Amino acid sequence: MSQNPIRLRNQLLINCSMRAAVCGFLWLALNATAVYADDVDDLPVVKLTPHMRAEGHQAVFAELPCDEISKATAQTQAEQHALAQRKQECLAQYQQFIPTKALR
Repeated sequence: MSQNPIRLRNQLLINCSMRAAVCGFLWLALNATAVYADDVDDLPVVKLTPHMRAEGHQAVFAELPCDEISKATAQTQAEQHALAQRKQECLAQYQQFIPTKALR
């Protein structure tokens, strides 16, 4: 049983072109990583160390929406001061809507 010579030639061309394409992509990939590898060495190294946050709950009161101030409770003296300050900020926002003279 003999195979068609034209079919064999076409299969050989397809195999060769596939191998050439794979080799070309491999060559491009290796050259691309070599270019980027040189740039990585030039970057500065930043070493980070863990540390404790010193903000506490005072920062939470500063970001608290005015609608939720009545639900907030302060535990320490510093938190009570931060909460009172936030209440004053919210009051200043609504001050223009508060009438200066009471209606009788």
